[in-house]
Amino acid sequence: EKEVAEAKAGRERARKMVVRVLEVAEWLLSDHRPAVRANAIQAVGAATLALRAHPDTLNPLLHTLWPVLSRRFRDESPFVRVQAAALAGALIQDAPDFLCARVHKSFVPAAAESLRQPGSSSLSLALRHTLLSSLSAIALSVPRHAHIQEVVAITCDIAGTCLEHALSSTSPSSSSSSSAVLAEQLQAVDLLAKLADHPFLPSVGDAVWYALACRFGPDTPSPDAPPTLISSSSRVA
Repeated sequence: EKEVAEAKAGRERARKMVVRVLEVAEWLLSDHRPAVRANAIQAVGAATLALRAHPDTLNPLLHTLWPVLSRRFRDESPFVRVQAAALAGALIQDAPDFLCARVHKSFVPAAAESLRQPGSSSLSLALRHTLLSSLSAIALSVPRHAHIQEVVAITCDIAGTCLEHALSSTSPSSSSSSSAVLAEQLQAVDLLAKLADHPFLPSVGDAVWYALACRFGPDTPSPDAPPTLISSSSRVA
């Protein structure tokens, strides 16, 4: 019994330490130095991973952190934006139910803005790759019990962002990466529709393509013959 009590006390001390890390990170996320903001983002990622199995502790902390954290998605420093984008993709896997709507509202529009910005530097390429990877993680982490309208809204926005980038990018690798995310998403949302058991609705994939056709015009590639889509296993980094 003594050993069990000591082990429990040790876990509690560790939990309090992780919580303290997140509380300090909240202040450092607004520091005037980009390096400090980037380090704070990395600390948040490590701490949330440690609390992944304890949503009752993690979710209130994320609620407190989110306003200042979401501002880093549009940080003036490209390096900080890379770190923030990577964190968004990780957090949605740590707390998909709690963060799904928040990520959709704040990260997806910021990612779309960043993907429209030109740039050929290694940092710009890293940012675009990280944004697409995180968008893919978000698309695949939509909660299975989410309402069908929420699923369609999230998938349409992410699919639209990726398709716009794929069609406008002058880099074949960037265009292929966007197309790969789109292909992954269309495969995933069909599964979500089946799990949601909506037999009288068209597939969510069909709904996404319809929405994209309305947004980009009748020349939007058909899901029956997608010439640019590639499988996730052959994605170009």
